[in-house]
Amino acid sequence: MAASPQQRFQVDLAGILSVLSEHLYSTPTVAFRELLQNSTDAISARTSLQPAHRGAITIEWIDDKESPTLVVEDNGIGLTEDEVHLFLATIGGSSKRTGKQGDREKFIGQFGIGLLSCFVLSDEIVLITRSAADEDAPAVEWRGRGDGTYHVRALETKHPAGTRLYLKIKASQTKLCSPRMLKDWFSHYGEYLPISIELHAGGQSGRITNTEAPWDNGGLPAMNQKAMWEAGTGYFGSEFIDMVPISSAKGGLAGVAFISVQSRSLHSKPRHRLYLKGMLLSDHTEGIVPDWAVFVNVLANTTKLQPTASRESLMEGPALDDTREEIGDCILAYLRRLAVSDEAKLAVIIQTHHLALKSLALEDSDVLHFFAPWFQFETSQGRMSFEEIRRQDSPRYCISVDRYRQLAPVAAAENRCLINAGYVFDAELMSALAAELPDLGLEEISAMSFTDQLGELATGKAHLFEDLVEAAAAALRPHQCRVEARHFQPATLPVLYVQNDAAHSKRALEQSQEDADGFFSSLLGDISARFAEDAYHVCYLNAANPLIQRLTNVKDRQRLLVITEVLYLQALLLGQYPITSKETRLLSDGLLQLIEMGVSTH
Repeated sequence: MAASPQQRFQVDLAGILSVLSEHLYSTPTVAFRELLQNSTDAISARTSLQPAHRGAITIEWIDDKESPTLVVEDNGIGLTEDEVHLFLATIGGSSKRTGKQGDREKFIGQFGIGLLSCFVLSDEIVLITRSAADEDAPAVEWRGRGDGTYHVRALETKHPAGTRLYLKIKASQTKLCSPRMLKDWFSHYGEYLPISIELHAGGQSGRITNTEAPWDNGGLPAMNQKAMWEAGTGYFGSEFIDMVPISSAKGGLAGVAFISVQSRSLHSKPRHRLYLKGMLLSDHTEGIVPDWAVFVNVLANTTKLQPTASRESLMEGPALDDTREEIGDCILAYLRRLAVSDEAKLAVIIQTHHLALKSLALEDSDVLHFFAPWFQFETSQGRMSFEEIRRQDSPRYCISVDRYRQLAPVAAAENRCLINAGYVFDAELMSALAAELPDLGLEEISAMSFTDQLGELATGKAHLFEDLVEAAAAALRPHQCRVEARHFQPATLPVLYVQNDAAHSKRALEQSQEDADGFFSSLLGDISARFAEDAYHVCYLNAANPLIQRLTNVKDRQRLLVITEVLYLQALLLGQYPITSKETRLLSDGLLQLIEMGVSTH
């Protein structure tokens, strides 16, 4: 079968223009940015040919009720008629990307589609341009329309080198073009461009560009400290602990990282305000700092990182990866300087942003050694820094919050240092620190190994507790819980209940089983049964407790059964273990029985 002749795609140019101008960008106001970008790049191209040239952009708002018009004029490189056909009538054609206007790194735009955003504001773009590179070339008028058609004609009248663009604003977009809105939006995008930009609107004239920036861009001097701080708080609407100068040679980036006064989740996405060669790229840029640096807001300018086609975010790649790493190095170097110059401020930063810094410390042993002494942990002897923990004798840590809360009173009473490592990253940190500092004797402790250290009963007194232990064992046999009598502190604690991981999982499954429907209840029951063989429950009666001592003299076995079951259930509650509805009923019934027994004795 003969192959069919080669065919070409049929392109709906008007539809393409609609997609590019109305859907590529997040807001119609980016048309103002694209206008500034094209003019700025044209000036950069002319400066490459004429280094002494001083670029300028003039924006004028003609507030004609019948035909309101925005005029943007620059004294940049301009275009010849051939270049107009090549670049303005070819979607994706760009003199900056092809290299026809000099070093592409000097330009903001690269994709040749920015001018199309103007169709959001106007149905027709009128552009008059004359090339500064070809003195004999005449001025050219180009009219482009949203239906995909255009017209070009050479002009006989004299025009200065550069470009003047006219937009008749659509009725639906005039709200964006009041004098105040124009000043706000052109300032928003172009405030830090290193060229003169003047706006004439509403009978008033004013300069758009600022004379200072948060970085030295070769054209504007860097802001002073006070102005920089005000810029950060104004842009990000927040208070900060401090600000850190940042830079990246790989990304051509310079700016400031503001350290938040508020703690942030590791999953938060902080706002960063990033400029590209002085033009605002986005005030919601993501991915410019390492993942751990969630506690900073960055205000910076880059001259090397590449934007996406919409110029609202950055292209991923090795250069951006290197930039993140260099910014992270700047922040870490600042924190190391604080350790020498301002320990109080460093302590505040680490306390506020400990989660982010702990996650970083787990990735780098050098960082771990630096930050570890400052990290704070809950212990049985009060809140301590790791530096203080290092001075304790044989510190131990618990990887479960509930288990820690159960064992902490005993550890505190016996003057043992038990660390709560049940919070995010703490268990991993303790394990890493134990490996890095083997002489410290830092070890994880389970409930079972902890209770192995509980005091044994004196030989001459063990027999006094035999009947009580036997009665308690009978009462707790349905709960599959062993009973032992030990001597431990605090003496105010009558019973200590402990379980291993298998028992903990089994109990949690049993509680979930109560709330599940028939199918899932049966499924959870099967899973729970798998833990039964390895489950280990022990209820320790405290021989140092006055109540337990008095119970050794109780001869009424039924009374002992009820009392020990109530004490067991109370121990579950004190240990913050989940209890089933059946156990809740048992506790209620047991308390009622004790009341009746108390009443019946009078």
